[in-house]
Amino acid sequence: MSGIKQNTSRRFREWRRKALLVPVAGLVCLLAVQSAAAQTGTITGLVSDVISTQTLESALVTLDGAERGVLTNTSGRYIIQGVSAGSHQVTFFILGYEELTVDVTVTAGGTAEANGELTQGVLRVQDVVVTGVARGIPKVKLPFTVDRVDIADIPVPPVSAEGWLTGKVPGVKVQSSSGTPGSTSQIMLRAASSISGSETPLIIVDNVITTSSFDDIAALDIESFEIVKGAAGASMYGSRAANGVIQIFTKRGTGFGGRDYNRILFRQETGLDQQVGSIPLSQNHPWETDSEGYLVSVTGNRITDLSDRDGENPALNGGNPETSFSDGEWPAHMPLYDHIDRIFEDGWLITNYGVVEGR
Repeated sequence: MSGIKQNTSRRFREWRRKALLVPVAGLVCLLAVQSAAAQTGTITGLVSDVISTQTLESALVTLDGAERGVLTNTSGRYIIQGVSAGSHQVTFFILGYEELTVDVTVTAGGTAEANGELTQGVLRVQDVVVTGVARGIPKVKLPFTVDRVDIADIPVPPVSAEGWLTGKVPGVKVQSSSGTPGSTSQIMLRAASSISGSETPLIIVDNVITTSSFDDIAALDIESFEIVKGAAGASMYGSRAANGVIQIFTKRGTGFGGRDYNRILFRQETGLDQQVGSIPLSQNHPWETDSEGYLVSVTGNRITDLSDRDGENPALNGGNPETSFSDGEWPAHMPLYDHIDRIFEDGWLITNYGVVEGR
């Protein structure tokens, strides 16, 4: 009986020691959690459209480039807890908008606010081509090459419609037919196919074949181009498309991003058309001069004014055009005339453009 009592007493002491250790361990863990919480903070904010100020639901919010994050609720708000104190980067992303990253500083035990005002972006999907085919076909499935130019990818619009194609599509040559302002440029796709015939491609505007030129189309009304080079377009449009096809798609009035509001756009452009560079004037001459540097006429008289020399011509130094050289320095008191500057004058260009879009 004595051995049984000793074993029971020892077990009771061990149980009591363990029972006392459990609250102590729990207290230590609680203090550790409270200490860690005191070193972290919270980030919260609102995600909205920068133009309409409408809140965005289910936008992804990540911290410091992490692959996972939190989503905004139906009110466009989010909250990230347990963020370590210091500087962080918050990234906002939602389909149809451009990604935005903002910097935020979190203090221990505090709440920092980081709002995201997102701008609508263009989501590039597979291009569907309608030029030269019976119905819309993905570009990768076409048996011939169709180049597409989206005006949204070009930030600065040119003055004329054909300027959209200059240097944008390989194999397309845009050449001015004359130096007259406003004159129609000649457009050639690939290479010349005729000696005396026309090289102008077939122009289609919103699926309507037209005989108009690019001068009749406002550059800012164009949304995109589809270009079929060579004779591939003749399979759909006949012999008129033997020089290629250029289809122009104009802008339409549509709702923006599903929003029910209108937009008024006004653009004013002012430019100066002038000579690029100048030709240096010659500072030497082959004429005979006297001791004071004045030109001498063929009769031996001094010429003081080239614009009014009384019918007398200057005499060549040496008298022979074959042995006279332009080795004489032009006199400082004799005027120099820039004939190119007299012919050409600077021209101002002012363009006003207004449009109302909506639905």
